[in-house]
Amino acid sequence: MFVMSQNEFSHAFSVYRDLTPEKRAQKTMLAMMQNPDGGYITVVVKEIDAKRAALHERLNHCYNSYMAHILMVICVKSDDGMTPEQYYAVTEYVCAKGNDEEESLSLAQYIEKNGLLSEEQAVSVAIQICEGLQSAHEAGVIHRDIKPDNIMMADCNPDHLQVKIIDFGGGKQLDAAVAPDYTVVGTIGFQAPESLSSDILPQSDVYSLGCLLNFMLTGAEPVVKKYRGSREIVSIIEKATFLDSYSRYSSAEAMERWLQRAAGARKIDRIPLLRELPGFRTGSLWKAIVAFFGYGVMGVLLGEWKNQGIEGLLDIMFLMVWPFVICFNVGNVLQFLPERFRKSSGRFMMARIILILCGLAVLVIYGVYFRDATP
Repeated sequence: MFVMSQNEFSHAFSVYRDLTPEKRAQKTMLAMMQNPDGGYITVVVKEIDAKRAALHERLNHCYNSYMAHILMVICVKSDDGMTPEQYYAVTEYVCAKGNDEEESLSLAQYIEKNGLLSEEQAVSVAIQICEGLQSAHEAGVIHRDIKPDNIMMADCNPDHLQVKIIDFGGGKQLDAAVAPDYTVVGTIGFQAPESLSSDILPQSDVYSLGCLLNFMLTGAEPVVKKYRGSREIVSIIEKATFLDSYSRYSSAEAMERWLQRAAGARKIDRIPLLRELPGFRTGSLWKAIVAFFGYGVMGVLLGEWKNQGIEGLLDIMFLMVWPFVICFNVGNVLQFLPERFRKSSGRFMMARIILILCGLAVLVIYGVYFRDATP
């Protein structure tokens, strides 16, 4: 953390625009700062308290292309020694490349100006935000206020939109040594339910990102208007916004993997038939291995079923196909349940257990009453 006197601070930053929102006591300013490499750069100078200064100091060493870089954290001491210390976070000013009308543009303003994003654009933006959030979480900081106004456009080219996360002023440190922060921070419609009553987790940012993904595609939060497009995207939004935080994606990184699958980032995801085969859809290595050998055995049995007649065909159906349904398709079958079941982790888990037990019962009944009875 840099320590400056008031006089040194005034000389280091030439403030030319006040960005302080109404009813906010702490100032946010746009200023010119001398670049160590020569010349001047535009920065955002935001007044913060001592606790937020420690939080921003953590992020000062966190470099990610999808976060507005925190250049420095400053402690300003009064020249007379009578005024309390003041803290400021100096962050990168995100300019909207490819936009000639406004110098800076938030995601909310971009959507208002250009309309809703396509699925491809929305997934790409969500992946970038996941990467930024994962870096912040690894640094021990939760944002707590992910919303369209806190996502700035770095590149407005429709073919490759690029964004950056700003405003960690409402963030929270995960360090157990830090005094608990019970301040309620967030925006209605994007705020995780647990933020109103208990400690915040990384899954709280996942919830907000799920709401943001819905907003990019519908112009509204999920509670107002749910997205009804691609099954994959709907499933991602639904899982990210579960009321129970432990039923959501465990991290921003886990959510990013599913978004990359929806975007076809891996070669296997760009093969239409293969990506829909049970066992290869989730990217799970153990499922892929089981499926590989399972399909191999199934192929051998299919090649011989003509010699065994109807009994061989029944063996394939009940001893191979049905276990595949139980192992890999329970989630898809449960998508047909009413939303109140899917959104309740307890009911959803009970439905999974019942479906698996029914599947095992079918196998037992076939083995005991049909296969053993065959001469």
